Amino acid sequence: MLGVQFGETTLKTMRLSLLVFFCVKTAVGEEIWIVEKLVAASYPTLAQFARIEGTVNLNCRIDDTGRVLGCIADGGHPLLQKAAIENAVRWKYRKTDGSGAGQPEIKLVYKFSFSDGPPVRQTPRVEFTFEYPNHALIVSEVPCPDHLPCTASEVQQFKGKKKSKHLL
Repeated sequence: MLGVQFGETTLKTMRLSLLVFFCVKTAVGEEIWIVEKLVAASYPTLAQFARIEGTVNLNCRIDDTGRVLGCIADGGHPLLQKAAIENAVRWKYRKTDGSGAGQPEIKLVYKFSFSDGPPVRQTPRVEFTFEYPNHALIVSEVPCPDHLPCTASEVQQFKGKKKSKHLL
């Protein structure tokens, strides 16, 4: 990228800024709704430590102003469902054309997964991306609980302590 490097916050802001141009068709008529305000989702901490991954499908109702009124989850772990719904109701849409009767519905798909890297002791880095037309992807580093050995050197150290206790 021409030798230019951006920080994680800058990249997240740039990705979110580009989303204003993405459209989502509703289930009602030919109305087209544009994401006007998108809020990055986070990975629930308990789900991270339990290493829960999965996909949550949401059907969200929006009002005429584009505000998300509520969502119903179809599939996925309850911890992930809660996080997806809490995130989706913070989004806002803007109608661009067409006129339909009834209450518009937006379908969103949230996929929660872990990166391939080794477990980390610090707060896991979480990346949020939105893929047109309706997919949110939340990828987290694997966290390492404080009370468990995670790295190869920690496992070796743990095994060494275990052996020395048996000798006493």
